[in-house]
Amino acid sequence: MTRGIVRWSGRLVVPVVVTALVLGSAAMARADEPSAPEEPPAPPPSVAWSRASASGPIGTQVTLTGAAADLPQGATVRLQRLGKDWTNAGGLSVDGPRLTVRLRTAVDPIRVRLQAVDAAGTVLATSGAATVTGTRIATSLRLQSPSRVVDYRKARFVASWKAAHGPAPTGSVRLEFRKAGTKTWRKARTISVRNGTGAVAFAPRNDGRYRLRFTGTRTYAKATSATRALDNLPPGTRVVLPKGAPRPSSLPAQPRASRKAADAKISKLSDSVWKSMKGRSWHSGCPVGRKDLRIVRVNYWAFDGYVRRGEIVVHRKVAGKTARAFTAMFKGKHPIRNMYRVDRFGWSKSLKGADDRKSMRADNTSGFNCRKVVGRSVRSPHAYGRAIDVNPWENPFHSSGGWVPNRWFVTHASPARVTWRSSSDPVVKLMRKHGFRWSYGRSDMHHFDG
Repeated sequence: MTRGIVRWSGRLVVPVVVTALVLGSAAMARADEPSAPEEPPAPPPSVAWSRASASGPIGTQVTLTGAAADLPQGATVRLQRLGKDWTNAGGLSVDGPRLTVRLRTAVDPIRVRLQAVDAAGTVLATSGAATVTGTRIATSLRLQSPSRVVDYRKARFVASWKAAHGPAPTGSVRLEFRKAGTKTWRKARTISVRNGTGAVAFAPRNDGRYRLRFTGTRTYAKATSATRALDNLPPGTRVVLPKGAPRPSSLPAQPRASRKAADAKISKLSDSVWKSMKGRSWHSGCPVGRKDLRIVRVNYWAFDGYVRRGEIVVHRKVAGKTARAFTAMFKGKHPIRNMYRVDRFGWSKSLKGADDRKSMRADNTSGFNCRKVVGRSVRSPHAYGRAIDVNPWENPFHSSGGWVPNRWFVTHASPARVTWRSSSDPVVKLMRKHGFRWSYGRSDMHHFDG
């Protein structure tokens, strides 16, 4: 029994072992065969800028470019603009994977982004932000103005303002002036410009150059025009001395008058005027004092043809007729070279008053001066404030030492409007009409007593 079992068992084991060997060999055979490769995952969709910034003058169109990749079927790309939030905007064109954005620049920067969405509206990809910057528009200015204008007359200044693109600007530009002989530009006027054109009219008072200037805004760049020269011409006729005539010493020209009128004004002496007079045209022992004196300021026709403002100190009792006489001189266009207070010329030791010799050599018209007569030891009528000297250079005085301030004009009476040699001459008649005597005639031609 035992042997039978063993024999059966042996017969049974053998097939099992064979089967195992066969299966093992098959498994080994399969392990030696190459396995099939796994497919890589699909790349995610993307949108990105290839040109993420652009700039141009405000109001012009600029271009941004980008690309989309690996978008599924039915997906689209949209452009969004940043305001309070990202909102969809126009201006995007799609050509396959290539994306083109065209935007018009503005004063403030514009920020945009690209966004890919599927057919259901689900966001697949979003780009970074791109920036569009507007730069200020270049402008040009042109000034039209006359090259000459007579003093007190108005001149018209026309501004033309153009932009490099877009409509002509509207706004304000500065008209600036640089006086002849200076380097500083100063504001003359403001010109309001509408649709590229504006104008202003006023009376220029000096020689110099004008230009237009725009300081710039957020929209328009600053600009400056070319300059224009202007020659201010005198409203009167210049005095031309004859050939060979001696010239007086020079003085600075007195201020131009604001109006073409005499505008005579009588005032008491201010502290500053009195301070300047003391120790020069007035000193202790003079027959009149401050309370008896007045200053007359009046416009006159100067030798250069301009209207200038002068001043003369006289006694208060003749101040009124002094103002009337010089007003008549102005109306008659009788020229006066200078009209400074005589204290300008300093103290004269020999005259014991302001230096009348210097005043005469400068052809200065003057009044009160507490001094001696030139060439004599007696007190001058000018010390009482009732005498006036007019244009002494062209109308000399015969002193004890000879003719002063020059001899040439003793025998020359030209030009006639600034020289007088007889009681019938216009200035002598005018002064007499207003209460001033031509006391010494041809021996002291510039002297009048009131």
